Amino acid sequence: MEVYKLAPNVEFIDVSPPIYGFRNFIGVYVLRGEKIALIDVGPLSSQEKLFAGLKESGIALTDINYILVTHIHLDHIGNLGEAMRQMPNAVAIVHEKGKPHLIAPARLWESSQQTLGELAIKYGQPTPVPEDKLIAAKDAMRIDLGSTDIEVLLSPGHASHHLNFLDIKERRLFVGDSVGVYIEDIDLIRPDTPSPLNLDQALSSLDKLIGVSPASLCFTHFGCVSNAVERLRSHKQRMALWGRIIAEHLADEADWQTVYEEIKKTDKVMERLNLLPPDLREREFYFIERSIAGYINYFKKYGTEFLKAYTSLNWMV
Repeated sequence: MEVYKLAPNVEFIDVSPPIYGFRNFIGVYVLRGEKIALIDVGPLSSQEKLFAGLKESGIALTDINYILVTHIHLDHIGNLGEAMRQMPNAVAIVHEKGKPHLIAPARLWESSQQTLGELAIKYGQPTPVPEDKLIAAKDAMRIDLGSTDIEVLLSPGHASHHLNFLDIKERRLFVGDSVGVYIEDIDLIRPDTPSPLNLDQALSSLDKLIGVSPASLCFTHFGCVSNAVERLRSHKQRMALWGRIIAEHLADEADWQTVYEEIKKTDKVMERLNLLPPDLREREFYFIERSIAGYINYFKKYGTEFLKAYTSLNWMV
């Protein structure tokens, strides 16, 4: 069991499920004040790892007061229903759009299987969360943990129901998937844009996050980094770049591998994926294929006109 001490009041539990290529990929943050909060809880198949990590940290399940839900994808909340059955003093803060799908997760499960296929089965089927255990998040609402105050930031784009959480004192920003996936071994942030992506909202959300001037970014996938504002600006630039290149290939309906090769010619940091071991590369290409499809589906629905606003960016990254 891997539990990382990030600060006196912050721990990070590796809850990566036993799936090929998924080591060091999914984590849960523990925020300690007079009250204790978790940020996400991982998939159902990671429940034992979460509980073992909490025990290693000296935290009883009855000690948990809040679960802060970044968004309702299975790798972040698949364990929520079962976890909250054993955390009687906890309530979950979730986007209002996510609440109905946690109370009655049948539709969430069906759509997850359609989107993820076999991976959804490996994550596990979520169980219902009692309605009285859910609190609808509002933008800029504060969560008082005692010595730590957390601000909720609505951050749609990756998902319409996405939230970020800012530690106001330490300027530590917990970003879920709104800033992509961080791979520490190669110091790479990879865009994560599956359907139903809203690219315009995703880029606007990055502007919002830049505006709160965080000191560090903490990713569910996987770990924390400094130089937060610089990394946010770079990520916005790269997401717009991917959009421009993918838009150029809409008419010829090129396969995702061809489009990705074009992306790498300009977004040169993606070449670092070649340094990863085969299992992690396979995982990354699985998600890159779905990220490119997310852009394509967005452009087919909304068009590409808004990309003109980003033509002044320096594309050589």
